[in-house]
Amino acid sequence: MFYMARVEGSPIYAIKRSLDAEGVSTPTGKSGWAPQLIRRYLLSDLYKPHTFEEIRELVSPEVAATLDPQKRYGVWWWGRSRLNRRQVAESGPEVRRYRYRYKTGEKPKDEWIAVPVPDSGIPREWVDAAREKVMNNRKPSNAGRREW
Repeated sequence: MFYMARVEGSPIYAIKRSLDAEGVSTPTGKSGWAPQLIRRYLLSDLYKPHTFEEIRELVSPEVAATLDPQKRYGVWWWGRSRLNRRQVAESGPEVRRYRYRYKTGEKPKDEWIAVPVPDSGIPREWVDAAREKVMNNRKPSNAGRREW
């Protein structure tokens, strides 16, 4: 993915078509790749190699003491999203039914907890270039589902 985005200059949909045509399955075993998933992978800190100094600033001193200063690490963020649940009542013709409504949102960045993971082996230049390429992409308008 990163090679296609960085070196070949392929957009997300070209990466999707290529992975689908080659029969590469998703990590969950599905045969079709979603463009949103590819974008999420390209922007994820899991695949971006960080130096020991960069990781040391993100994690607690106890965690930093267990890491090898000569290696590079990716970052997985714990506690990024918040899930709010509230009970709602729906009145029917005979009975009143209760159910839950859920709302998700992202927590402020200072509440996230960094977890170092082993380096993915992808060169940092590829990751940075792929991120730069897709960072400002916008979802196209569905135009109210009108035919043009």
